[in-house]
Amino acid sequence: MTDFYSRIPRHIRTVIAAAMIAALTFSAAGCSGKNSSSQTESETSQTSQTAQSSVQTSAETVQTETSAETAAETETETETEEKVSIKGVVAIDPGHQGSSVDMSGQEPYAPGSSKTKAKASTGTEGSYSGVPEYQLNLDIGLMLRDELESRGYEVVMLRKDNDTAISNAQRAKKANESGADCTVRLHADGSDDSSVNGASALIPSADNKYVGDLHDDSKALASDILDSYCDATGIKNRGLSLRDDLTGTNWSKIPVALLEMGFMSNRSDDLNMEDKAFRKKMVKGIADGIDKYFKDHPSKSGGTITAGGNGSSGDSVDDVLKEIDSAKSSSEPGTVKQVVSAVNKKYLASSEKSGEKWSLTLVDLFAGTQADVNGDRKMLSASVLKTFIMAAAYDRVFYPSSDSAIKMSSSKKSDLKKLVEKMIEESDNDAANSVVEALGSGDFSKGMKVVNTFCSDNSYSKTSLGRRFQGSSKNGDNYTSSNDCAALLTAIYNGSCVSKKASNEMIDILKAQKLKNKIPAGLTGFRADAANKTGELSGSSGYVENDIAIVWGQEADYVLCVLSSDLDGKNSEAADQIAVISKMVYKDFAE
Repeated sequence: MTDFYSRIPRHIRTVIAAAMIAALTFSAAGCSGKNSSSQTESETSQTSQTAQSSVQTSAETVQTETSAETAAETETETETEEKVSIKGVVAIDPGHQGSSVDMSGQEPYAPGSSKTKAKASTGTEGSYSGVPEYQLNLDIGLMLRDELESRGYEVVMLRKDNDTAISNAQRAKKANESGADCTVRLHADGSDDSSVNGASALIPSADNKYVGDLHDDSKALASDILDSYCDATGIKNRGLSLRDDLTGTNWSKIPVALLEMGFMSNRSDDLNMEDKAFRKKMVKGIADGIDKYFKDHPSKSGGTITAGGNGSSGDSVDDVLKEIDSAKSSSEPGTVKQVVSAVNKKYLASSEKSGEKWSLTLVDLFAGTQADVNGDRKMLSASVLKTFIMAAAYDRVFYPSSDSAIKMSSSKKSDLKKLVEKMIEESDNDAANSVVEALGSGDFSKGMKVVNTFCSDNSYSKTSLGRRFQGSSKNGDNYTSSNDCAALLTAIYNGSCVSKKASNEMIDILKAQKLKNKIPAGLTGFRADAANKTGELSGSSGYVENDIAIVWGQEADYVLCVLSSDLDGKNSEAADQIAVISKMVYKDFAE
């Protein structure tokens, strides 16, 4: 029955499903071709962590609604309450307990262990402020709760006052049972040496027999929080420490990080942590670190992502899907145009009205059909341009034709291959600049010409490399379009970008991409695979959030490219919007 049903055309299946629901309700009561430029360059945190024939597509461009049309529609629609985007669920554990509660009783320091520790303690005290550590931890915890909720997180407070008795093991169990994605434990340090200062983070080791499997994710969480915290406050970064003797950590079943916010025995740290203005910096730093962690580790809690950004409707994905289904017509058998039209109406048009710039291209890789919104618009590319640089390297170095080959020794080719992988997988900007220099035999300007010639030869007319990654844009910038990106990925998918072997290798590299907080995040929970390349800018270079991807789905394979700019600092909201668009497209197009 399943096989038979799956062979029925999608629009017929929609009618059948609608009829069934009604009945139940009644009874119950190429590297060539047309391309667009898009630029994606992650220049804030990724540096130091460091096309000949393609299928012809019928491009059906959906124009962004005019202001008059939008205004008319607004007048006829009833305003609905905007839903808050759930980025993830965070458990906050303000360390220690008030002195009025006797927590001296013992409990196993790990599941099944005969070794015990006190259930909790009051902690240290400020040598200069006189503030108890348990009070500092609670104050910061409550402030952090409010900040995270304002950013779209659900927060589980493991204690809300100083007088409720709850042991360290009980806190961990509460976090485990709450559905939280991670736990952040807040503490402060003390020392007999008053000159010792700074912040650190404690995590379990990989050899911890109770929670060793949480080491990698806990390390990522702790690193992101500690680095952002120290950047925001100026407090000395003392790094990470491995601790396998902490009860609240050993009972955890989710990634956990304990932040030692500063030394209460040091005059500067102690008085700063008591200052109201400084506390705001502390909270912002911790929250920024949590944001960074969730960008690389999307929530597994099952919280519904809703569209962010100025002017977004706030409708749930299911609401949008219902609208797509109702918009379908037997006179329009293709679904690409319908899906893109719905995306434009629900998200892109309103975001554009708010002053942001968005472009999107969707390609049905089975049918060879395509639709876009502002697909030929020239956009800042940020790091998605690195995909074109990779293709140029394959075209001129790894699998060149005789008239375009850049000669290199085997060892240099091997070194270049490693740089290409790092450029894509980690979005490393130094690696990208080195690849371009290698294409120019050590001269970046000549390498830039090689990349631009490759783009021109393959009709990627809106794509160009104008400067170094993280370099000055005084004499030019890096650009692309969603149509150009879609054409390149389509050629790679079809095996026509340089060669079949080259295309397959590029797919493998794209699949190893570590940044999966946008299009791949929208595929969470589905039987889907993606090969993507992200791009971000934040600050004086502009505010940009981009992602381009090949998606292998249950019933269809497709290319989805989404580019956005002029975000006025709302990068997080834009990234969420790309994720919800990705989920909507997959549910209607490939599930």
